[in-house]
Amino acid sequence: MKLWETKSSQKLHPLIEKFTVGPDLILDKYLLPFDCAASTAHAFMLAKQKYLKKTEFKKVQKILREIYLKAIARKFELKNVEDSHSAIEGLLIKKLGELGGKIHLGRSRNDQSATTIHLFAKDELLEIRKELLALTKILQTLAKKYAKLPMPGYTHTRPAMVSTLGHYFAAFAETLSIDYLGVRSAFCVANRCPLGSAAGYGTTVPIDRTLTARLLGFEELQINTLAAQLGRGQVETTTLGALVNITLTLSRLANDVIYFASPEFDFFSLSDRIATGSSIMPQKKNPDALEIIRATAGILIGSHTQAASITKGIPAGYQRDLQMLKQPFVQGVKLTKHCLQAFQIILQNLKVNEKNIEKAADNTHLFAADFANELVLKKGLSFREAYRKVKEGYTNAGWRGVVKFKNAPSFNPQKRVAEKKAPGMPGNLQLEVGNRWITTERRKTINEARKFKNALKKIWQL
Repeated sequence: MKLWETKSSQKLHPLIEKFTVGPDLILDKYLLPFDCAASTAHAFMLAKQKYLKKTEFKKVQKILREIYLKAIARKFELKNVEDSHSAIEGLLIKKLGELGGKIHLGRSRNDQSATTIHLFAKDELLEIRKELLALTKILQTLAKKYAKLPMPGYTHTRPAMVSTLGHYFAAFAETLSIDYLGVRSAFCVANRCPLGSAAGYGTTVPIDRTLTARLLGFEELQINTLAAQLGRGQVETTTLGALVNITLTLSRLANDVIYFASPEFDFFSLSDRIATGSSIMPQKKNPDALEIIRATAGILIGSHTQAASITKGIPAGYQRDLQMLKQPFVQGVKLTKHCLQAFQIILQNLKVNEKNIEKAADNTHLFAADFANELVLKKGLSFREAYRKVKEGYTNAGWRGVVKFKNAPSFNPQKRVAEKKAPGMPGNLQLEVGNRWITTERRKTINEARKFKNALKKIWQL
């Protein structure tokens, strides 16, 4: 029997039931452990408020812990129920009788579901922060290792100026550090507790919302009870927006590695540990993992658009439309985390063909802008005049023809790189700044994760 059914109710049509449940029973396996924790905190609060006896709370806690342990082991089956909330309450009633029905006092499935999403988001965002920092650290390490290896820098997919491979890797490390700020902001949004807001309009039962928020490790309370329901979707859209930025960066890096590992470039080689083969062409080594990462950005853009579109224009208060947020949200979070993990393995198994990269950097075309700058600094020309001279010299005599100018710069790639000394340029990467940031954020993330895990652990010791 559904939570909202009575014996006199007409039976819900099977097709309508299947349609309204949708994929929830598949997705709820990820949310169920947090649902158990939130239900336990709520039950403890009811006991503190004298709505449950302490012995009754202990019985409820015992069953919820059993469900929790099965849920984290993925051994709890959700079937013939509407959702995880129905499964929990149904099992409690089955094992404890009417006592199992007492724990729903002072809450709705609406705030129960919202709290579960907030807890799930916090847990996943902390994991994503760890993976993002780990990937950024690998890029920083590669940047240090290849800080002096000359490499062509490209604009419009054409060789433009001389750079280094270290400069290239450091650029992606810093870009991910900016993406990280969005993840941290999403965590702040999720770190507010909606439990006790009921269906948005509160409850006549004098519950202690502050207590349950503290027990569940939330930083603060989502104060206005209607705002807690209006906020349905805020966690999802804020999180997915942050994840879009991460996957966009990963997509660009993946695309570069695909092309730099192609025979035409041969800057990188993909080991057998990160490349797949062809079913028909024995010689092929395919960058399938990188291609999937590249495609994931599109999926995340779609997930974010889905979430934003679902919440657009719906009336205040809970509407069943909000159920449809679950699939793009859970899928987006899991996909992003897997991409971050996969990219770490890819970079750790990527072979750098240093001689090929250095040879490509020994291209006189890459020094045209440097030569124009030289004419400005040593001849006193305006930059535009120097630009014209260099371009005309190249056009009329071929690039080597410009060396007829007195005091023409050296074409030595290492020397040109070393001369680019301003902060963040190829000759002055300032990697220590990024490394300090990683150390600081890693410490914050570990502390926040420990605090959150300890709070959930203490739920079972109440």
